[in-house]
Amino acid sequence: MRRSAFAPAVGLAALLVCNGCAAAQKPAVAAPAPASRAEPAAAAQPAYTGIAIRFAMSMTPGRATNASHPVIDAVLPSSPAQKAGLAPGDVILEVDGRDAREEGALRMRPGVRYALRIRRGDAEREVALLAVAHPGAASGARP
Repeated sequence: MRRSAFAPAVGLAALLVCNGCAAAQKPAVAAPAPASRAEPAAAAQPAYTGIAIRFAMSMTPGRATNASHPVIDAVLPSSPAQKAGLAPGDVILEVDGRDAREEGALRMRPGVRYALRIRRGDAEREVALLAVAHPGAASGARP
């Protein structure tokens, strides 16, 4: 059975909006985060990129896994994602060389530039995306 899981349209899963939104993404095999991108146990500040994504989930008894790569549903105006040239319909294949379906691949930290390999139509390309501090983080407001 296949289900579609949607990440919040507000700023998505670290890469895509805020750290921790990637919790809906639980693949079967988790790879450790590269040492240079490792997150502290409690992320001090959520990252923001301004995109909303969706995953096609494969549901098996006791386990949900990402059956396909995340697809961008929306890009907020004036966001880091828009500045990077990302668009609705883009398929995120890799984040810094890591398969985007892996657990934690979409968790980002503010102030770090990530290399995304995307597919748009039949063409693949690499895009640099700078994750920034969530706009509401300073005031304590969260979307």
